[in-house]
Amino acid sequence: MFPVAACRLLIILPLVCTIMHGMAVEPVWGEPGIVDAIVARVNGEAVFYSHLRRDMQMEKLEPGYSFEGPLRSEHYRKLLTMRIDELLLMQDAEQKEIKVDNSEIAREVSRILKNMKSKFENLQDFHDYLEINGIRVQTLRDILASQERLRALVARNVGRSIYLDRNEVESFRKQRGDTSQPIEEIEVAQVLIPCSQSMQATPMGKQLRSRAFEISRLLTESHDTFPKMLGTARHQGKLLHELVYLGWMDPHDLLPGLRAAAGRMEPGETSIPIVTDRGYHVICLMNRRSAHDLLFAQKFREMRIRHLQQLREEADIRIYKATEPSLSSLTPRALGADRGADGP
Repeated sequence: MFPVAACRLLIILPLVCTIMHGMAVEPVWGEPGIVDAIVARVNGEAVFYSHLRRDMQMEKLEPGYSFEGPLRSEHYRKLLTMRIDELLLMQDAEQKEIKVDNSEIAREVSRILKNMKSKFENLQDFHDYLEINGIRVQTLRDILASQERLRALVARNVGRSIYLDRNEVESFRKQRGDTSQPIEEIEVAQVLIPCSQSMQATPMGKQLRSRAFEISRLLTESHDTFPKMLGTARHQGKLLHELVYLGWMDPHDLLPGLRAAAGRMEPGETSIPIVTDRGYHVICLMNRRSAHDLLFAQKFREMRIRHLQQLREEADIRIYKATEPSLSSLTPRALGADRGADGP
């Protein structure tokens, strides 16, 4: 979570393969002095160092990211495990000839990119942010497409074997209610214009109320335009409120007035201003998960874990050791390590 610098012509180098103690090494296209390495094989299919490096670049976009330590660090093992699991799932889907709609994937990638860009005041800031983190726009698009393709394939492969009847859903609902767990979840964003009860009847309070109605109208008309407008206005000090993404939550964690409003809304809808002793609230209901959805998600996770465990047990997975380099750079000299049998 750049302006892509002027495109450089990537010179495709001839494939040079050298075997160093069981590890294949080859130059990375367009990056002189940096080599790629086969760090694992899954049923004969190679997992390259560049795959993990790309995964690391995506993680750099996440808030609070930090990566320190040698190549064989815990972080490296996590990235390698995730990459191997993804490859196992892709191979299984291909073997079963499971297909996905490419146009649907393209639409979802465009939606994700649009949402990412909306968090910045302008497109230039978005491009700058990517450039700082070493990711090109096309690379980001390719990674997102790969992730969405895998998600869609796994959803079809695992999800098609899950069936929920009404009694099972009701039992799940009762069980969660008895243990004080939410029986539904909502994804919410909120705009709060602070205004105390004593101020609400004053001319200033009425101005803030009018502003809340204007915000509600803007949100209703365009979810994409509003965050940009808000960011610019907040930066200029013109608005006395803030937009907060509350995320997925139990509706009962909301203030009573907000909870009642959310209960009447459909995903994608924006409320009119809601008055509390804190001020004027405008909430956007982004999504909703019913008890059926929560139970399906739970069963999906459980079945995916079992399915992956079976694939791991049946697969031929080979891990190759490397020595000290970090994920940010890797040279031929750093690859003089023996082949190892330890796995993720």
